Amino acid sequence: MMEQVKEHCQDLKIQLETKVNSYEREMELMRRDFTKEREQMQQAFRLEVHVLECRRADLEVLLGKSQELIRGLQDQLQRAACGPLPERAGLGQCCIQALSGPAGRLAREQDPPEQGQHQRHRNELQRVRKEAEVVLNYELSRMEAQQAAHCKHFALQPQQEKEEVLQRALLQVHEVTEQHDQEKERRAGRGEEPHPRWGSQQRKLQELVGKEQAEFCRSSALEEEKLELTCRKQVGRPVWAADMLWACWRDRPAVAGREQEGAGRREQPLAWLEPGDGRGHGQTRCRHVDAQQSPALAPALARRGPLESLGLREDGRHVLVAEEVASPPPERRAQVHPCGVDRRAVLEERVPLAGSSAGVSQTEAQELLWGTEGDASPAQPPPVGRGETERQLAILERAGHLSEELAPTGSQGQAVAEQGQHGESTLEQGLQHSRDKAKEGTSLSQPHLTGPQVAGQEQLKALREEEANTALEREKDDMKTKLLQLEEVVRVLEKEADSRENNRIELDRLSEENTLLKNELGRIQQKLEAAERTSDAQRKEIEDLKRDREKACSEVEELNKQSQKCKDEVSQLNHKVLQLGEEASIHQAQNEKNCITIQLLTRRLEEVGQREGLQGEHIQKLEVELEHKNQECQSLRLSQSQLRETLEESQDQLHRASLGLRLTQSQHSEEVHRLQERMQWLVPRDLVDELQQLLEEERQAARRLHKECLLQEEKGRRLETQWEEHEKELKDTQEQVEEVGMVLKNVEMLLQEKVAELKEQFEKNTKSDLLLKELYVENAHLTKAFQVTEEKLRGAEKKNRILEEKVRALNRLLSKIASASLSV
Repeated sequence: MMEQVKEHCQDLKIQLETKVNSYEREMELMRRDFTKEREQMQQAFRLEVHVLECRRADLEVLLGKSQELIRGLQDQLQRAACGPLPERAGLGQCCIQALSGPAGRLAREQDPPEQGQHQRHRNELQRVRKEAEVVLNYELSRMEAQQAAHCKHFALQPQQEKEEVLQRALLQVHEVTEQHDQEKERRAGRGEEPHPRWGSQQRKLQELVGKEQAEFCRSSALEEEKLELTCRKQVGRPVWAADMLWACWRDRPAVAGREQEGAGRREQPLAWLEPGDGRGHGQTRCRHVDAQQSPALAPALARRGPLESLGLREDGRHVLVAEEVASPPPERRAQVHPCGVDRRAVLEERVPLAGSSAGVSQTEAQELLWGTEGDASPAQPPPVGRGETERQLAILERAGHLSEELAPTGSQGQAVAEQGQHGESTLEQGLQHSRDKAKEGTSLSQPHLTGPQVAGQEQLKALREEEANTALEREKDDMKTKLLQLEEVVRVLEKEADSRENNRIELDRLSEENTLLKNELGRIQQKLEAAERTSDAQRKEIEDLKRDREKACSEVEELNKQSQKCKDEVSQLNHKVLQLGEEASIHQAQNEKNCITIQLLTRRLEEVGQREGLQGEHIQKLEVELEHKNQECQSLRLSQSQLRETLEESQDQLHRASLGLRLTQSQHSEEVHRLQERMQWLVPRDLVDELQQLLEEERQAARRLHKECLLQEEKGRRLETQWEEHEKELKDTQEQVEEVGMVLKNVEMLLQEKVAELKEQFEKNTKSDLLLKELYVENAHLTKAFQVTEEKLRGAEKKNRILEEKVRALNRLLSKIASASLSV
């Protein structure tokens, strides 16, 4: 009996341990799944955040580019409207405006509290983007229209002048021929010979016509050259200025790093003028330009699309060769460089550009020195006089001061200092050489001057040099202060912008991480609560089983004690009772297991019901969204059909207009030919002008119709893209609904299977209950029989005791009788 009970307890323990292990494994699997899902969600969110940040950075870069281009184009337009000012003089103002805008914006953003800062920043960014797009589109369209108008005007102007001159000449010839014919007829009627004077007049007229035609051809060729040069300047100037501004703005943080890369790379000159390339004829050649030496100019040279008309080309080894050959007439040369103006203005124009780009300071100073020397020494030098030598000395001193200004400060590293010393030495050598030449020229040109005149001239030279030095020092101090202020403003703005951007990025990232962590914590807490509930239920069940086991052990011990008292007659009954008790314990364990499974299944059914309710709500929401999307699609289809109809109508109108234009053009061309043939005799000038005006009006109408058609086509494309996006969204929602339906079907199948299992278990439980009732009845009968046997045993024990007492009394009597007999 004890061994069977122990085996039964061991079986129960093994079953409990297997259940606990299985539950622990399920919990671990659930935790692993949750961790994997969490990691996947984090990675997905990180990727989305990275993509959004990249898009934001790209949009900010595009916004900055557009703003800078707009400002540069506005400045160029203002300059073109005011007059032909130098290109480099306005770059400093453009930089100051480009820096003052972000500075004011940052100062405004720092004033309000930090609570609504993010929302304001986003709204401002959106507003600025929209405004920039609108302004950029408007400016580009306006500039294109102006350029087209200028080109048309410049193209039509020489033709009109040519036609006017030809008409005048033809009218004169026609008048002269008429007079000559009349005179011939008159003389023929009189019988006289033609006067030789008319032949001489006719020859003179022919010579005049030939001269006028030659002069007109020359003037038209010169005007065409001028127009080409102006067009090239107007086309290249805004592009060059925008590229320079963008390069300066982009390469500001990298100037310090590039200046510390070594003196070997920066010792190479930016552009050396070759002395034997025909500098006197107006030809300049720039060779050996390295893109790494001048990083601020590399983007402007790399963007050579609009500048290909100026003669720029690039080979495959980062070497740009710019050849600009221009041989202007002496009149234009006198207009560009008048006699009373020296080259100091040219040097002063290059100072702000050199201050804004510190990477090419020494090389630009060397270029200035070579340029001034090249301009001062043409191919056929004129005789050097007193004013010319003084002008050369002033120019050379100005170049030396510029080299001192452009030299790097003490905080820019040893490499920059060595480069500055090298540039100063080259500039000093050039200055000394030019001064020697000037002194030789003055000594050769003025050998007849007396002593007091020489002294006066030396005093005048000293005074002029002192004045020039003071002016140069003042300008140098002003430029240094301006450059320092600009550098400080740029640094402060960069630091503030970087700090603000970093803070915003960190805040966005932290807020997103907090939301994700909160959601994950809520899910984990829900799962932990469910796991705790299941573990509590399991613990309660284990405690109940332990109590039942203790009760069974106590009952077994009592039965063992009672069985020890019982004898051979009760052994069979005891065996039966033990067998029945084992069967009862097995049935009880099965009943407890069935109860536990029933509870678990009921809970799962409740959870499944809740999920079904949530899924039903989600499905209803999706259906509502599908209806809305279907309505939107229908409206978009209707709008698309309407737009297509309008497009077809507009295309038909455009086709008709184009056919009409072609017919009118053909008719007009025919009429023009006829009119040109008969213009001298029949058609007046007013009709020609009216026909030209009508033709221009028809062309303008055709252009307007073409623009309207293009706009309508763009609208149709946008609507098609929107409709495709809506269709994609509808497909996605339909796929989601199908997936939810599949999940619901799977859940229903599982529930049906579980319900069938529960029914089978319920039937088994009913059978086991009936068996238990029968066992209880049998146990009751056995207990009654056991009580009867116990009473019988008690009666037999009493009889045994009585018999034992009688035996003891008999023994006493026998002992007494024996003692009496022995005594006798």
